[in-house]
Amino acid sequence: MRTARNLAPAGLAAVLALTMTPAAAQAQTQATAPTLAQGVAQTQAITHAQAVSQTQGVSQAQGVSQAQGVSQAQGVSQAQYSSQAQSVSQAAWRTDAAAGASAAVHAAPQDVAYLRAAHRGHLAEIAAGKAALRKSRDRDVRGLAWRLIRDHRKLDARLRGVADRLDVRIPGSPSAEQRRDLRAVLSRSGHRFDRAWLRLQVDTHEHALWLGQRELRRGHSKWVKDLARDSAPVIRHHLRAVRAAL
Repeated sequence: MRTARNLAPAGLAAVLALTMTPAAAQAQTQATAPTLAQGVAQTQAITHAQAVSQTQGVSQAQGVSQAQGVSQAQGVSQAQYSSQAQSVSQAAWRTDAAAGASAAVHAAPQDVAYLRAAHRGHLAEIAAGKAALRKSRDRDVRGLAWRLIRDHRKLDARLRGVADRLDVRIPGSPSAEQRRDLRAVLSRSGHRFDRAWLRLQVDTHEHALWLGQRELRRGHSKWVKDLARDSAPVIRHHLRAVRAAL
């Protein structure tokens, strides 16, 4: 008994195992087997769960990668679409600009003739108005001279804008005939100058009205025809005022 008490617990278990009957040993083995089986089952379950978790992680990573790929593809597609739309817009703008340039180069001869003749007429009226301010002392003549300078400058500014749009080159001075007529008026003085100047304005304004009417009948450009139509009331007003002063 003293020897058995001094044995270590492990040694005691071994001694007990040796002293157990075969039936008792078999019973202990059968009791241990379910525990081992449960441990194996738990280990397999953990391994399976880890495998499933890893598989799900891979699947989610693949899904994210595919989603990113789709998003990037959509972004590239949208960028390509925007680039193509800008190219089409720029091409359309160039086409419109080319069409406008072509229309300007091919301005109708009648429209070109009117722009040049009307421009010369405006320059002649401005020059005549300045001459009257220098030489006349008549209040009515001087008032008409101021009106001619003001109105024909406005009309000519609009005409130059239309000529620029149509790429039409216009002269820089009145015609030789217009300059000659003004010199003949300037050769007179006093009341004779005033009368000659007023008669010249009647002739030039009647001619300007005729130019506008011909443009409205034969012209092709809407811009030029609108110019002739809008200028007519101003020219008729001048003509009435000049006739009233004679």
